[in-house]
Amino acid sequence: MAKQRYISTAIWDDDWFVEDLTHAEKLFYFYLLTNEHTNIAGIYKVSIRKMALESGFKKEELEIILRKFEEQKKVYYRHQHIIMVNWPKHQLWDKSEKVHKGLRAILIREVPDRVLNTIVSDDIPYRYPIDTLSRGINDLSIPPDTSFYKKEKDLDSDSDLDSDSDSEFSKEREGDKSPPAPKNPSKKFIPPTKDELMKYAVSVGYDQMDPDAFIDYYEQRGWMAGKVKMKDWKAAVRTWKKNSKQFDRKSKTGMKSDINSWEADMEGVDEI
Repeated sequence: MAKQRYISTAIWDDDWFVEDLTHAEKLFYFYLLTNEHTNIAGIYKVSIRKMALESGFKKEELEIILRKFEEQKKVYYRHQHIIMVNWPKHQLWDKSEKVHKGLRAILIREVPDRVLNTIVSDDIPYRYPIDTLSRGINDLSIPPDTSFYKKEKDLDSDSDLDSDSDSEFSKEREGDKSPPAPKNPSKKFIPPTKDELMKYAVSVGYDQMDPDAFIDYYEQRGWMAGKVKMKDWKAAVRTWKKNSKQFDRKSKTGMKSDINSWEADMEGVDEI
């Protein structure tokens, strides 16, 4: 039976997704959100070979991407199982008994114990209290303000922004009119100085960076990253480094005197 997957447009406000991922990584992340193996718990079995066949990536490419996702605490791969750590949070299991019971049933009946044990032993920040599963499927008394959430304050709350739902739970969730939680006010962006740029560039192994070119480029755009206001200039530096071969075709003087020509050259380069 086909499943329905709803991905919130808010994913384009996620700094990690927009600024830190390459085009290929974005495509594979969408595959992880929408492939036929997914379930309401966000933990599902799929081999590297199967993912390669379905997504069109080489196995070596997928292994590199999965390592990056794990380093950033977004997705883990254990015992041939994908673990989407923030997935449960977006199922609103604490507001719907039907969704809660469905999620819990999958964790108890379908996810192997060794995978659940790995979540605990490897301190994987999966957003559902695994230690309650021993009480059975019908124990749905976990309060929304469980200490698990209070403990995991360092988790990125803006990742896995999909509003995923299996079709059997759609009607239940559509009737949920609870107001969204208030967002924290965003910090005011302050452009970096030349010294700050060079210090950070050197720290990431890019000592040949031209800080004047970087500043000129983004001042011309009002410090916009694509179509949104830049929030993290360090992420922009990392993408700048990644695309340095494109940037290095322009000399320092050429960059300052011919910014329009550079913009044409930048077409097709990964946006940050």
